[in-house]
Amino acid sequence: MYEWSASNPASAPILAFSTIKTTCTNWHHRLGHPALPILQHILPNYQLESSSPITNEFSCNACLCNNSHKLSFSTSTLVSTKPLQLIFSDVWTSPVTSSNGFKYYIIFVDHFTKYLWFYPLTRKSEVLDVFQCYKSIVENYFNQ
Repeated sequence: MYEWSASNPASAPILAFSTIKTTCTNWHHRLGHPALPILQHILPNYQLESSSPITNEFSCNACLCNNSHKLSFSTSTLVSTKPLQLIFSDVWTSPVTSSNGFKYYIIFVDHFTKYLWFYPLTRKSEVLDVFQCYKSIVENYFNQ
């Protein structure tokens, strides 16, 4: 973003932009994707020349994507009434090995409490051992 004095834009053109003639689309991108009415106000008031007319058919893919709304997720039918009744787990690989040699990670999430346990692993083959350790810890913690 650039800052310029707005005291009297018609009488004092912006020298940095006054000799630049570019498209309406490029001005839209350079000025941070303003809405069409704002762009229609800025260009003539600050004497920013455009090689293409500003029309109502103007569209920007980035703005369309950012202004679109996603459908909400459907309501889950999963129900848990106590801790450890339903556990979610995921194992993933990091593209970079940590300074301690960890390349894999596993998480366990309890559906009821939303507690999350995170374990770094050096080898994927450690998953069973980590799960058994996790299981004994949480069963002891929740008395379940």
